Amino acid sequence: MLDTTTLRIELHRQGTVSALDMQEHHALIGSGSHCDVRLAPDEAAVEQLLVELVGDDIYVRARSLKPPCRLNGAPFVEGRVPEDSMIEFNGLGICVSAVARREDKVTSHGRGKSSTSPGMQLLGLAAVALGLYAVLHPPSQGDGLKLNAAAPPAPAVLREEACPQREPSAALALAEQLETQAETKRERAPFYAGDALAGAPLFQRAAACFAAAGEHERADEAGQAAQQLRTQTVDLLHLLHIRVEHSLTERDFVNARHNAELALALMSDPADPYAQWLEAVKRETLLRTREGKR
Repeated sequence: MLDTTTLRIELHRQGTVSALDMQEHHALIGSGSHCDVRLAPDEAAVEQLLVELVGDDIYVRARSLKPPCRLNGAPFVEGRVPEDSMIEFNGLGICVSAVARREDKVTSHGRGKSSTSPGMQLLGLAAVALGLYAVLHPPSQGDGLKLNAAAPPAPAVLREEACPQREPSAALALAEQLETQAETKRERAPFYAGDALAGAPLFQRAAACFAAAGEHERADEAGQAAQQLRTQTVDLLHLLHIRVEHSLTERDFVNARHNAELALALMSDPADPYAQWLEAVKRETLLRTREGKR
């Protein structure tokens, strides 16, 4: 018996639940005919969600902002999704989980029996052991391509902001202007990673000005939006880190460079050791790519 882990996607529609087991570690959800999970055109965009299983973590990215998605009631664009969470859009709920699937191994000598000789089995075990050692102790790929970099730091904690406007009507006008700018950043974040980093402080400043204007409910909403966007930034940076290291392990230098550039856009301090490692990855992968084209 072979144990593999795959994705299970549950669709919740008006009290009914249907479950689909994927054959791969990723699934595209939408109304397009090429999607792995196809929905009705009035339920979803052509490409609505991309779901990926990376190790033991599930990552989901909104491929379209229309209709907008919510994760457990909060606006959602991209990030790590716990298995007990619900993603909702257009009245449809989606739960994603990782499930173990057992497969029978069939050989010409009978079901579940191996025809490999003991000597070959020992050689196979030795190869597996060497492979595990290579994964757990990856060799340096040259300056900038070492996989033992520190984990990505969390973006700076949001600071308490003071509204520069004292008069309530001026504070309200500024708050609404800042909120509009922050919402634009949040909508662009799936396509321009740096906007996620810039959007959270804008929401925080808007919250301060809403409070100065006496709009305390709107201040709370803006403050919550700031924290949610910061959390999404943390998750996105973690996902990009996994992609960079996986690409380096696979010697996929093009994707390693691309994801390193996206991760750098989420770093507020270019002098941070992790940012410097990403810069080194960019330089070295560019050199490796050019060498490969010669």
